[in-house]
Amino acid sequence: MKRRDLLKLAGLLSFASATYAFGYDKKLVKNTNDMKVKDPTHPTDFEYKHLPEIKIGDKDKKGYSLVEVSIGQHGIIHPSTAKHWIYEIDLYVDGKEVSKVSLEPIESRGYLASRVKLDGVKEISATSRCTLHGNYTYSMKV
Repeated sequence: MKRRDLLKLAGLLSFASATYAFGYDKKLVKNTNDMKVKDPTHPTDFEYKHLPEIKIGDKDKKGYSLVEVSIGQHGIIHPSTAKHWIYEIDLYVDGKEVSKVSLEPIESRGYLASRVKLDGVKEISATSRCTLHGNYTYSMKV
């Protein structure tokens, strides 16, 4: 292979991997701060809209439980518009990241589903990343 062809191929591969890694326009992300619920016993509707809701389903034959994360609690679902959406969701088991999803605006909304081994797990948590209002984490005991 000629050097010129090799350089072209390397350039195409780096462009393809960069495009795959960040499907959304990173310039639209205005807030990457970790946010806290002011009163955890009485979150506001605004806070509920950003908090992940975690549901644990049945185990499959291999021992993996279905874990679903939807962004928004108490029926308040986070919007997905061109400038305001959940661009990533991270799922953690006992502090270790086990799943992550990157989301596009409009066509998708804040949702993640993953099969996870939960035997012996003490805590599961999820972090939602909103383009305008920052990162909200919700944790629950298993």
